[in-house]
Amino acid sequence: MLAIDGLAGSGKSTLADAVIAHLPADMTRVLLRLDDCYDGWDGLPTVATTLLDSVITPLFHGREGSYRRYDWRTRRFADLVTVPVAQLLIIEGVGAGSLSLAEWITALVWVDSDPDLAFERAVARDGEGLRAELERWRVAEAEYVPLNNPRSRADLIVPAL
Repeated sequence: MLAIDGLAGSGKSTLADAVIAHLPADMTRVLLRLDDCYDGWDGLPTVATTLLDSVITPLFHGREGSYRRYDWRTRRFADLVTVPVAQLLIIEGVGAGSLSLAEWITALVWVDSDPDLAFERAVARDGEGLRAELERWRVAEAEYVPLNNPRSRADLIVPAL
């Protein structure tokens, strides 16, 4: 399991896409974007538990996992997404390096960025109309990072992309 963590707007999705593009064609892989798993803007504190229970534990026991995809437009969980067993599971998003997932992570990458720059990049990406929600998310990140310390546990630190 490869976990790619970092602040919103740091370039985690860009890095995950690059990793996928460079894998051998015959390697089975699943890219799970945490944006699909959070329970909305307040979902960061619970996403690791949800992943562990419904995706990671089943996969590591040779069974498919699943999760409810969060629909950001309707602001509620939508369809059930099945996660097949694969050679490589890539989890990308804030919280991917959570301490509660540490024993399952083969490699942890931290995408390093200045918090203010990452925030402004997230606003530019998601739109000025979501600035207030992104501020709430930023508070959740500020609580998550010191509690879980993903940067200090990272196998690789890459600059913001």
